[in-house]
Amino acid sequence: MLFSAATSLRFWVSRSPALGRSRQLLVSCGLSLAATVAAIPALGAEVMTIAYGPLEVSVPLAELENYARTGKLTGELSRYRGLLSPEQQADLRQALNQRVDMSPTLVSQIAYSKTGDAVLKRLGAFIKSKDASNGLTALRATVVQAAASSEGLTLLNLMRKFPTREIQVDVASGVKLATEVTTLLAQGDRMVLAVEAEAQREMSQDAPVQSLADLRQSGPYRWDTYRLDLKDERTLGDFARNRQIPLDIYMPQGLKDGPASVVLFSHGIASDRNSLLYLAKHLASHGIAIAVPEHVGSNDAKFQQFFDGVGDPPEPREAIDRPLDLSFVLDHLTQLAQTDSRFRGKINLDQVTAIGQSFGGYTVLALGGAELNFSSLNQACVAGEPRSFLNISLLLQCRIAELKGVPVTLADPRVKAVMAINPLTSQVFSQAGLEKVAVPTLVVASSGDFIVPPSEEQLRPFTWLKVPQRYLAVMRNATHFSVLEPPAPGDKALPLPANLGGPDVKLTQGYMAALSVAFVKCHGAGDPAFEPYLSASYARRLSQPAVPLSLVKRISADELERAAKAVAGSD
Repeated sequence: MLFSAATSLRFWVSRSPALGRSRQLLVSCGLSLAATVAAIPALGAEVMTIAYGPLEVSVPLAELENYARTGKLTGELSRYRGLLSPEQQADLRQALNQRVDMSPTLVSQIAYSKTGDAVLKRLGAFIKSKDASNGLTALRATVVQAAASSEGLTLLNLMRKFPTREIQVDVASGVKLATEVTTLLAQGDRMVLAVEAEAQREMSQDAPVQSLADLRQSGPYRWDTYRLDLKDERTLGDFARNRQIPLDIYMPQGLKDGPASVVLFSHGIASDRNSLLYLAKHLASHGIAIAVPEHVGSNDAKFQQFFDGVGDPPEPREAIDRPLDLSFVLDHLTQLAQTDSRFRGKINLDQVTAIGQSFGGYTVLALGGAELNFSSLNQACVAGEPRSFLNISLLLQCRIAELKGVPVTLADPRVKAVMAINPLTSQVFSQAGLEKVAVPTLVVASSGDFIVPPSEEQLRPFTWLKVPQRYLAVMRNATHFSVLEPPAPGDKALPLPANLGGPDVKLTQGYMAALSVAFVKCHGAGDPAFEPYLSASYARRLSQPAVPLSLVKRISADELERAAKAVAGSD
């Protein structure tokens, strides 16, 4: 439900004209906003009233139902035909009829969770009862009742279930939110352009790359797969673990050049150890040993139990447990290298790289030296909720602010390099925390990531890194989910639309395959022959029009801020 709402708002904003030009346009914006936040009710049970200051426009529900069935604008609704383009009218009808398939239990669990409460409260600021009070309570009741009915979660059914006769859409508040979203997206796009311009400059200084191998291709090695079940029963200060850690190891066969470098993986929230399976196999084919643990406190099974009503939601302590999972895996690998013939003399624990995506990106940065910054979190969050809801990842980061008496440093000196894909960083680390990263770092951003916005969570934060060996890769048109394996049928804890992977998942996975081999070989294994692969020119060689890839070794905060200010001053 929450992902659907965010997707719909971004979809509407991307198709709307510039905001704030006239009251007439504001009425149009109100109609569009009400229509396209598809998973959240934005209309009354009988009447929708669009309010902008002293102006009010009321539209009977019956007219919207008729339009949804026939495509004809009648009565009061017909007066606003000229305010909506044919495309917007089609969007309106589609939104009214579209059904979101989610179980009543899942909807209820989300709606009554702390995260759901925070999102609905923000939406309730402009989707109100007639008395102008926040619509939080009504919104929550409506989505739960609609999901439990035979008609399911359609916008029309949500309107029917709204507990009052009339609902007020505060256009000024809604347009303010939409304008903020528009600005954030535009700033992100301009920052990506700045990165691409820097990549063009760096290409002029790169060595030729025409003769370099295509690292997207599989390597020569086959591998064995081992599945272990570990348990960490340590107590670290006041922090008791008692943690199950399922572990998959991909061990290349027939190594001829000494023991294999080691890569630790960390999957994202509501995901599992198969989410980057293609990448684990690809690296193993290049002679690299891969250890992929499952973070049981925030994996897909944990979320599924919560959504089924038989388990609790993930705890904020996951921010501590996840890095400790990886350190415990390293401890166990050290034992295996001494006692188990399958690994004795075959893995080099002086050459360890950590690769993670999303919350896993946070995890590996923490291992690389980034420090938790509770001062920054407390400024960005109030009672565990973000002050701003434009950045969805703050919903997770602000949960971390609830932790008390935990270590701020989770670094593991055995980790020699980190690759963070779509990481969340801005408040949980902030500049002061990211400056502490002490190992070579590759940050990967997706321009179409609305879950962890690149402008806030990767592009600006990249400029905070002080380590000399740092790289920023940006995939235009890619999303938060573009680098992941598609979930198997029935495995999805979160019901996401199929198109959220972006225009070409195989293409983005190929980028990750090539960049990870180059980065691990260069900075994990210490082979300088792979440094030319970590260049703007090699990224350009890989790049394809559907998802252009850029890589830079430097870009200043001033360059990014100039790009962002150009958007702010353009209207």
